[in-house]
Amino acid sequence: MRSRLPLYGALLVCLVLLVLAQRHFATRSHTTPVSQSLVADRTGPSGVTDLDSLRNRMTDPFRLRPDLRFMRALDLVDAMLGAPDSVAAGWAFSDGRWRITCDGRDVGTLSEMPDYAELDSLLLEWARVRLAERRNAVGASPARSAKADASLQKLDALWAVRDVDQHWRAGEHGVGLLGQAADGLTWLALETVDRVGAGDPVTARAFAAVALGRAAGLDLDRDRALLAKTMGYGAAAGRSPARCPRATRCDSSSRATAMACAPRPTLRRPRIATNISTSRTSG
Repeated sequence: MRSRLPLYGALLVCLVLLVLAQRHFATRSHTTPVSQSLVADRTGPSGVTDLDSLRNRMTDPFRLRPDLRFMRALDLVDAMLGAPDSVAAGWAFSDGRWRITCDGRDVGTLSEMPDYAELDSLLLEWARVRLAERRNAVGASPARSAKADASLQKLDALWAVRDVDQHWRAGEHGVGLLGQAADGLTWLALETVDRVGAGDPVTARAFAAVALGRAAGLDLDRDRALLAKTMGYGAAAGRSPARCPRATRCDSSSRATAMACAPRPTLRRPRIATNISTSRTSG
């Protein structure tokens, strides 16, 4: 009986191969003509017949998307103006440019690889449009928070932003507070050590605040330069007219210029380090 088992196994394998061969030839007998198959191959995936469309579809997974901090800033412009929840900003690539939308509306277009100036210009344009639609969202009051100014003088951006936020939540939406918010958020983004993108929401909020402040008529060139440097657009920061401090620039009335030109507080040497150096010298 055992000697017959290999024989039965071989017969079973032959039957399976015979069935598979019959199915294969039956399928080939019902295939389309060669001419039709060639046309189908030329259409590419999903019936795309245009070579440019096919090229875009093949390269789209490898194309760099617009800066997400810019996309978040578009949403935050509405949030800072007190607009109700809107549809998040989106993008689509066509004809060699990015088409940007926010809240279901066209914002504008960007080149395939936009630089800081292009992003900043489009964000400023969007801020002006939204501010014109919500004229009462930002008042003309130049009043500023004394506590926030004191915190900014100490380069304590976090406490400055918290204080301005309390006033803003209380209904004080003056242009003076908006300028302080732009200054504080810019410095907070500058002070944030971020290697994994966790600080992007802070940078995006600063980007939106600076755009809104400029749309409201504030001079925030210094904040723009600092923000460009913080976001990694060093060339744009270097081209800015407000790039970094000279003695003659410190007489400017711009708040951002005064902050950037102010000397940083000197830190005392730790006492333990002083003791160690003294003991080594005496030894």
